[in-house]
Amino acid sequence: MFSCGVKAQTQENPALLRKQISSSTNTTQKIALLLRLSNYYITKKGELKADLDSAAILNRQAKALNMKSGDPLSAGKIIFLDAKIDKERGRKTIAFSNMKQALSYFEKNHFKEQAGEAYNELSYMYDNKPEYFDTKIKLKEKALELFKNSGSKLNQAGVLKDLGELYYIKENADKALSLLKESLSVYQSVKFRELQSVYN
Repeated sequence: MFSCGVKAQTQENPALLRKQISSSTNTTQKIALLLRLSNYYITKKGELKADLDSAAILNRQAKALNMKSGDPLSAGKIIFLDAKIDKERGRKTIAFSNMKQALSYFEKNHFKEQAGEAYNELSYMYDNKPEYFDTKIKLKEKALELFKNSGSKLNQAGVLKDLGELYYIKENADKALSLLKESLSVYQSVKFRELQSVYN
């Protein structure tokens, strides 16, 4: 049942994104597309070095463009994706440092949903060992609060599910069941269609 370390595959069409990137004349839009494609390669199944290299190149391109445009949200997302790339490459110390930097940046600039994503990612950076469960729970609870405040229902449902699984492993079945029911309710409220893949 425990899958708190599983990363979600982004539902993106890489060929379409590349086409949109090459035809985009709007710098801010091009940066957003580069970051989406970078995230696609980070979350792509298989964790191939070539995919992570592609993600890093796309992130660098976005960073270079953002030096000119200075979009604050994109600047934070670039740090965030760099941290995810480092995590996938097994550079745990650098990944922790970059993710904490991204979190601090998002909080300072009041980007609640992105700060929630950073807290959630930090929780995944801790091993799935009993001594880390309380830390993971605290990080997930902070993420949950930010997702609730920002109205990010899908992220909220995912974190509730992860919390339920953590409490299940901690042998607190009542709390686990309550969180899993709440997660299911949030998923249903946004008419999420892939529930079976979430609760298998």
